[in-house]
Amino acid sequence: MNNLPTALKNSRCILHIDLDCFYCQVEQVRLGIPFDVPAGVQQWRGLIAAVNYAARKAGVERHADIADAKKTCPEIQLLHVATYGPNDTEPQYHPNPDRRTHKVSLDPYRNASREIFKIFHQYCDTIQKIGTDEGFMDVTKIVNERLISRYIDRMPELLDRLEDQVCGISIDWDSLGIVIRSQEEEEEEEKVAALDDGDGSTTTTTSTTSTTTTTTTWGDLQLAIGAEIAAEIRKEVYDKLNYTCSAGIAHYKTVAKLCSSKNKPNKQTVLREVARLDFMRDVPFKKIRNLGGKLGSEVGADLEALNASDIFKYTVEDLQRKFGKSTGLYIYNICRGIDDEEVNATKAPKSLMAAKSFNPVIKSPEEMQAWFSILSVELHSRILRNYQDFGTWPKTITIRYCSTYGGYRTKAIGSIHKDEMKTHEALFKKFQHTYNLIPDAYPCKGLDLVATGLSHDESSKSYTLNKFFTTSSTSAHEANRNLTFEKHTIKSTTTTTTIIDEIPKQKSNKTPFFPTKQQPSSSSRSQENTNSWVCDSCNQPIPISEIEEHTDYHFALEISQQDQQQQHIPTKRKAVPTTFEEEKTKKLSSHSFFVRRS
Repeated sequence: MNNLPTALKNSRCILHIDLDCFYCQVEQVRLGIPFDVPAGVQQWRGLIAAVNYAARKAGVERHADIADAKKTCPEIQLLHVATYGPNDTEPQYHPNPDRRTHKVSLDPYRNASREIFKIFHQYCDTIQKIGTDEGFMDVTKIVNERLISRYIDRMPELLDRLEDQVCGISIDWDSLGIVIRSQEEEEEEEKVAALDDGDGSTTTTTSTTSTTTTTTTWGDLQLAIGAEIAAEIRKEVYDKLNYTCSAGIAHYKTVAKLCSSKNKPNKQTVLREVARLDFMRDVPFKKIRNLGGKLGSEVGADLEALNASDIFKYTVEDLQRKFGKSTGLYIYNICRGIDDEEVNATKAPKSLMAAKSFNPVIKSPEEMQAWFSILSVELHSRILRNYQDFGTWPKTITIRYCSTYGGYRTKAIGSIHKDEMKTHEALFKKFQHTYNLIPDAYPCKGLDLVATGLSHDESSKSYTLNKFFTTSSTSAHEANRNLTFEKHTIKSTTTTTTIIDEIPKQKSNKTPFFPTKQQPSSSSRSQENTNSWVCDSCNQPIPISEIEEHTDYHFALEISQQDQQQQHIPTKRKAVPTTFEEEKTKKLSSHSFFVRRS
């Protein structure tokens, strides 16, 4: 890029955008409920993690018991998630769904997410989607283009400063969000305030959140334009979809994510490079990405570290001697907010799943009949939507089941070509027939219908699917409004929930993940890091293509665990077999993160 300042040659501008109380927002927008009205999204007996800010302000906590929530905040509106019921061909907002006959659907949230990310993609193609409600955006290219066209091309005097760090352009930071100040800037502000108080005069000075023309760096200007773009994105999301979101703007992914949660809701936070080290000082050590699991526990214990600043006293050589060359360098940098992890564009999923756990267990084919239909409807819908979005088709359909005789087992149904998928009926018939031939199928504790091996190559072998889609001007956002819903406020139900209900459970990768370009690694290891994301909940590396399914799993796990606590039943992972995840937990927990790999 011509005339790009030298200081920006290796400098990135990263946005992390996170929807505010996403699940609540989707339901409130659908029903036209103002955001200042306390609300919580209900699933069976408990509240989903998304309790809105008005309810939190009133004292309602995440996963609060329904009775406690109403006692704490009588005006709270409880909005049940959409569910599939008997004979439903799409999810509905039933007034009093029963866990024994209905299945939770996340389709309204996936639909909303799809519309949100369409807006994101209007500004940037390098987007790493994390679940349904947040994502990283590398806007470096568009930022640098704006910087050159707006300033360098129009101000010839700047050509003499292309090799400098300082550009000297005045920035109105106050208009760009909340800007993190360095300790030096805060001390200067205190001195100015003391002088003003001392002589009663008003000293003319630059705002503490504005940079003077003599100290603005090219990096500052890059972040300022990034903040401008973040504000444009957030405004368009709100104007078109009525959702608010918060954003973090920084040079690195780790600190961009920390910033997006710093001043929620509906705000954006900018971290200039001069303030990065001071910003990291008080960040809890285990809140730093990749340090919340075994690595963080062992490093924290060995170094007696509670906050990131507790690591500052160690040199990189100290850390490398103790933890190995690559791990030591990673710890040294990440505690200072430095990481070279790239924003990896989200890839099409490799598998899709519809899953249901049963309590009480299903004992006969007659009892299972409705569930064959419900799971087939859901997977059929997800396969067609995925084909529309990514153009990929599954190679194989597989049944995973958990009988009372043991853990999860699998049975292949085989492939289903597109010309058989006009409706869910073909999938339903094959599913029902195959499962009822399994000798140990009943009693059944859990049943999953899984589409695997999604690829473009497979999709080209069958007939086109275009005829199965009807042309409609209705957006996914509007579709959420159209789901039937007879009653807004949901009555408490006595139905018990003791095991994970609806969400696809995920496999984990047992290889540790330290995303840094300086780390020596083999080509295979480098490729693995590029295609992985460390989950903030379980701190395990997850393939980029499986992030959304994996976050769905954690969504259900939280609700299941909370419901068990409400029933005074200890949470036991063994009692809740999770697809892929359960089989690998032991291997993951026994693996040492300090073993160096070539």
